[in-house]
Amino acid sequence: MSDEVIDQSISPSGGVEGSFNVTTPYFSDYQLLAMRETHVLYKARRYGRYYVLKGLQPSHRNPAQIEWLYKEYCIGVSLNHPNVVRVESIEDDPVVGRCIVMEWVEGVSLDVWVRQHRGVAERREVLRQLLSAVAHCHSRQVCHRDLKPSNVLVTDEGNVVKLLDFGLADGPQYAAFKQASGTVGWTAPEQSEGLPVHAETDIYAVGLIIRKLMPHQFRRAARHALRRNPQRRPQSAEAMARLLQSRLPQHLALAFLLAVAAAAGVLSYYRVDDSEYSALLPSGQEVHYKVLSHWHREVALVRPAAWDSDRRDTLSLPSGNMVIPATLRHRHHDYRIATIASKAFAGCDGLTALRLPEGLLRIDDEAFRNCTSLADTLTVPATLQWIGADAFRHCANLTFVVWRATECSSNDRENEFYFSECTRLQGVIVADGVRRLPAGLFGFMEALRSASLPASLVHLPDYLFMNSHKLEAIVLSDSLQTIGEKAFMCTHLSAIDLPSTVRRIGSSAFFLTWLQRVSIGESIAKIGAKAFYMCNFLKQMDILAERPPLVEKDAMLTHTSVTTFPNRSVLRVPAGAKAQYRQEPEFRTNFSSITALPQQ
Repeated sequence: MSDEVIDQSISPSGGVEGSFNVTTPYFSDYQLLAMRETHVLYKARRYGRYYVLKGLQPSHRNPAQIEWLYKEYCIGVSLNHPNVVRVESIEDDPVVGRCIVMEWVEGVSLDVWVRQHRGVAERREVLRQLLSAVAHCHSRQVCHRDLKPSNVLVTDEGNVVKLLDFGLADGPQYAAFKQASGTVGWTAPEQSEGLPVHAETDIYAVGLIIRKLMPHQFRRAARHALRRNPQRRPQSAEAMARLLQSRLPQHLALAFLLAVAAAAGVLSYYRVDDSEYSALLPSGQEVHYKVLSHWHREVALVRPAAWDSDRRDTLSLPSGNMVIPATLRHRHHDYRIATIASKAFAGCDGLTALRLPEGLLRIDDEAFRNCTSLADTLTVPATLQWIGADAFRHCANLTFVVWRATECSSNDRENEFYFSECTRLQGVIVADGVRRLPAGLFGFMEALRSASLPASLVHLPDYLFMNSHKLEAIVLSDSLQTIGEKAFMCTHLSAIDLPSTVRRIGSSAFFLTWLQRVSIGESIAKIGAKAFYMCNFLKQMDILAERPPLVEKDAMLTHTSVTTFPNRSVLRVPAGAKAQYRQEPEFRTNFSSITALPQQ
C-alpha cells in the first residue's frame, strides 16, 4: 500500500483542506465509459475489482475545474448510505489524471429500468429507496440539484437503487460553486431562474421522477411535489414519503385478509427455523446460512459442522475473491444477510479478497480469523452495528482498512482486539460520518503506520490504537473532544497537536510513547492519571489553556523511579497563566522550566 499523500491547501471556497491519502495508483483494464465536455469516465480494475474513475478532460485541467472535482469528492465521501454510490478515494492516475474513484455498480439507469416492464411493487420499492437516499443527502445538508432518471442506477441483482453524480450538488460550505445548474426538463423553477436552492428543489425533481416511474399512481403526491412555490411542496424527503403512504387506507381489505390468514394458521411460516441451508454466491463460493427471521427476512452466514469434521480435507472451502451480496434468495424471497456468525469463515486460507455488503449488521467473534491469504483493502460497511473479538485476527496479507460503520459497538473490553496479527496492515481510514468506534478497534496492529479520523468522530474510545507499536502518523478531527483511556499507549508517535476542542485526555492515553513534542488546545479541562507516563523523549509540551487543567496523580511521570522530566523538557503556557501553572505540583515538579508561549 502506497504511503503517497496529495497535499492541498485550503481552497478558495473552503471546500477542500488537509491531505488526501492515495491507496495505490495501479489500475488496469481501462474501459472508456463516457466522454463529456469537461470530464471523462473510465471503468478500471484493481485487485480483482472494478471501479469507476471520474477525471477531467485534458483541456479542462485548470485550477477552477480541479477545485470543482475536489468539491464533488468531498461531498461524495461524506455520504454513507446503501442507496448512494460509494466514493472510495481521490487519486492521481497515469491514464485518467487526478480522478475520483467510485464503486462500480452492475445495473442500468432508471429510465432504462422503467422500460423493462417492471411491476408496480418493484416500482414502489425503487421509489422508496430513492427517497431514502435523498433524505440521507439532505440530512448531511447536501442538495443534489440534478436528480433525474439517468442519475439513478438500479442494480441487476436485487433492484437496489444507487444515486450518483454529485457534480452539481452543493452544501453550505461550497458558496463559490452555487449557480444556476441542472438538466433542462428536470429542474425546479427557482433553480432555472438562478434563485437559491434547498431540499424542496430536489423534491420537485422527485415529483417528475414519480410521474415517469408510476404515471398512473401517486398523482396527488406528484402534484404536491411539483408546485411552483417551494414553500407549498413537501419540505423534506420524509414528508414526501408520508404523503405517498397516505393512500394506504384504501387497502385496509388487505389487512383484513392477513388477519384471517393468521387465524387460519397460514402464518405458521414464521415459526422458528433452525435448519441449515446452502447457497452459491455470484462470485462462485458456496456458503451456508440459517434463517434469523422469516418476518424480517434476515439470514446469518454460518460455519457448517462438516468443516470441523474428519472430512474437512475432502471439502471445498470458500476461496478466491468473495463478494457477499446484500441478499440471498430463499423460498422465492430475498433475505438480507444481516449477520456473519462466529467462525463462519475462520481458517478459509484460500480467500484472497472480500467484499462485505451494505445492510450487514453483525460480524461475530473470529468470523474471518486466520484467513491468511485475504489481501489488499477491506472496506467495512456503514450499516455494521457489532463486531466480535478477533473478527479479522491473523489476516496476514490485509494492507488497508476503510472503516465506514457509523455506529458500531463491541464488548469494549481491554483484552479484545479485532485486527491483531495482521502483519502487513499499514493504513486505516475512518470515513466521514462515523460517530462511534468500538474500543480497541485498531489495537495490536503491529504494522500500522498511519490513520485518519473524520470530523464526525468527537470521542476516541479506550484502547483505540493500544500497542500498535509502529503508528507514527495520525490525522485527528478538528472537533475531537475526548481521548479515551490508553488510546495511544505504546505507539511510535513523535509529535501530536491536539485540536483546540479537546477537553479530556484519559488515563494512560499516551503511556510509553515516543512523543517529543505535544500541543494541547485551550479547551483542555482534565488530564488523566499517567496520561503521559514514561514519555522519556518528551522535549516540549505546549498547553494553550489560560487556566491549568485538572491533572490526576502521576499524569506526567516519565520513569518509575524519577519524578521529573529530563532537563530538556519545557512546558510552555500563555504568558498570563505562568504563575498559576507553577503552583500546580504536577507541572512544577515534572518540567525543567515553565515559560511563556511565543506571541502569535
